[in-house]
Amino acid sequence: MKLKLFYKYLTIVCSILILAVTIPYLINFNGGLSDKTEVWGAFGDYFGGILNPILAIINIGILIYLTYLVNKIDSNRAKEELEIQKKIALYGLKHDVLKEFNNNLAKFQPELVQSNENSELNIVLYRNEFYSLIESYSYLFPTIKNDKKSPLSEIMLVLSNIAGERFEKGNDFDIKNKLKPKLLEFIDLKIEFIAKIQKSVLE
Repeated sequence: MKLKLFYKYLTIVCSILILAVTIPYLINFNGGLSDKTEVWGAFGDYFGGILNPILAIINIGILIYLTYLVNKIDSNRAKEELEIQKKIALYGLKHDVLKEFNNNLAKFQPELVQSNENSELNIVLYRNEFYSLIESYSYLFPTIKNDKKSPLSEIMLVLSNIAGERFEKGNDFDIKNKLKPKLLEFIDLKIEFIAKIQKSVLE
């Protein structure tokens, strides 16, 4: 658009210059067409002598302007490419973090149905790893900044305590009424959390 406008103004300026040189000549020399070669030669010298330096300056100006325009276009294109590369890199990083969250929660869940000392320890480790992930990557996902106090974090803490109680009581532990409802709640909250992160990755 700017280039078209530039050419439009350039055409107007050149037309004005040609008329500004030609009209005074025609007025001063009666404006008739001569059949003498020397008269045409003199007119050519007059016309070229005045216009050539002006047109040369205009050409230099045009060259400078076009060089500036090309550099500006290249610069804008480079900026756009850089922004695209940043978005791709950010998308890749977010996607990797999403996998980390998903893997962490996926490892946490099976340990809840175990009943040994290792599973109790693993539950605590996975829960703490989940908190660490939130603290480490909250800058990527502003929506999870306060998730250490979210329902998902709270249910993980509750489940950790239940796992410890289950290990202590063994076969006397009421799985159906104590563990199962909280486990189902955890699964629902986990799905909701992962969906929230997925949405953030695609934004």
